[in-house]
Amino acid sequence: MANGPVLVVDFGAQYAQLIARRVREANVYSELVPHSMPVDEMLAKDPQAIILSGGPASVFEPGAPRVDPKLFNAGVPVLGICYGFQAMAYALGADVDKAALGEYGKTDTTIDKTDGLLAGSPAEQDTWMSHGVAVKTAPAGFEVLAHTEGAPVAAMQDESRKLYGVQWHPEFLGTRNSMNLLFERFVDACQEESQHKKEKRANIAIDRIHTGFVWPQVSFIDRQPKITN
Repeated sequence: MANGPVLVVDFGAQYAQLIARRVREANVYSELVPHSMPVDEMLAKDPQAIILSGGPASVFEPGAPRVDPKLFNAGVPVLGICYGFQAMAYALGADVDKAALGEYGKTDTTIDKTDGLLAGSPAEQDTWMSHGVAVKTAPAGFEVLAHTEGAPVAAMQDESRKLYGVQWHPEFLGTRNSMNLLFERFVDACQEESQHKKEKRANIAIDRIHTGFVWPQVSFIDRQPKITN
């Protein structure tokens, strides 16, 4: 299990900092990095997971930020949000094109499969959308989890590789039902082994207490950067 932060890759989203804060609210340290950072540098940080943020570009336009496909074969859990979701799908060979219907603001969303990332999610809910481009088909190996009138694929996952994506903005308060649930599900998926390690450390601590182990005196410094809205 990786011991580094959850990396939030910034594609120019208004809410990239907010995504990082939502991850921290799930009790996991996160770090914002630019989309221009090479994949090898991202992986050198030993990330627990990587989140691809939204952004203003269209993936099929010349000069649009791209995602190196090797990221998805690195064994690191990845969550794509809005543009990050589209960039993931595009890099993996899905049909991504101009949406038949752009969706902005509160959007009626149908959850087709309440499994994995969307386990426990209501079958019908409002999500906060902002897109004029849509993923028309999911990449090979992915299952479609949700759709809207303008997004045939509004959420998808490949649980075998821990790759996930949503067209909406779960970090935004307008997505009331799934905001905390989705981030918590993603963090849980990233930390399955971590929980085992936590339990093992707790058992060691209990054993030390029973055997009279004297804990050393240490001081703790909060090194996490502050988030500003």
